[in-house]
Amino acid sequence: MKKMSLFLFLIILISAGCRDNRLKGIWEELPPLSESRAYPAGSCLNGKIYITGGVSKGLTARPYVDVFDIRSQTYVDRLTLPEESRAGHAQVVLEGEIWLIGGLGIPFVTDSVISYNPATGEWTERKSLPYRLDFPAAEVVNGKIYVIGGKTPFPNEPVPYTLEYDPARDSWHEKKSMDIPRYLHDTAVLDGRIYVFGGQNIKGGEIDMSVLEYNPESDSWTVAGTLPRPVRFHEAEPFGSHIAVIGGQSLEGAENYNNFLLFNPKEKTWQEGPVMMNPRMNFACAAVEDTIYVFGGNIVKDEDYTSDLSERYSLR
Repeated sequence: MKKMSLFLFLIILISAGCRDNRLKGIWEELPPLSESRAYPAGSCLNGKIYITGGVSKGLTARPYVDVFDIRSQTYVDRLTLPEESRAGHAQVVLEGEIWLIGGLGIPFVTDSVISYNPATGEWTERKSLPYRLDFPAAEVVNGKIYVIGGKTPFPNEPVPYTLEYDPARDSWHEKKSMDIPRYLHDTAVLDGRIYVFGGQNIKGGEIDMSVLEYNPESDSWTVAGTLPRPVRFHEAEPFGSHIAVIGGQSLEGAENYNNFLLFNPKEKTWQEGPVMMNPRMNFACAAVEDTIYVFGGNIVKDEDYTSDLSERYSLR
């Protein structure tokens, strides 16, 4: 009887050890963008993803917005920005509108903030940033916009700023800065905290490997973990109880990543998921429930080579 019990215990133990804990799901091809673009931004509002701005080959400004419908999995509209161009900007959804923040208004870095209301089809000029910022990251927590990091044109170097926009007062306020500057990074919100991944701390410098956590309530920064590999020009999106860090590049001249990494903030651990169909950097991304959508970017390491290729990852 004891031998039989031991045998059953070993069977259970072996079965548990052989269990496949890898992330399930697949990447699938989507219809291409209306044209090739790098440095666009993407956000989902009311079942539609708005892919805004960007540049084509030769850094030619592309002042367009492709509207992708989640239900039909097709592009249903193509809008035009109320300005010549916008690229390398941050983008968020606030109060039923798509907000475009900073970036490169070819040929100059801008402090401009504009928003688009899908219900009315109108663009609105918003309160400008206190600084001109290229490659900032932005998130919304408790009805306020937080803009983190980026690069100023004068001097041409990254900054550690944390800027808060309060729509009730229509004003920007400086909050506690990061300990070191960052640009070419990205952020994601989970459980009311903002997490910062990757990016460079000086122009042309090494990539910062620490994952930072910002608490808007206490206006405080802490180190939340460490990246498994250096990355810039990537995207980060909340994905269930994790944050997905997708694609990007390590350093200038290096090959692009097709990785799909999941960070667990509570356990400070990483998990690898299925790789993308195409390695890419400088792309637009949006997470909608259990699906992540990526659009355009640079498929090869040459920044002059832009792409219209798009794909999605789904657990279904």
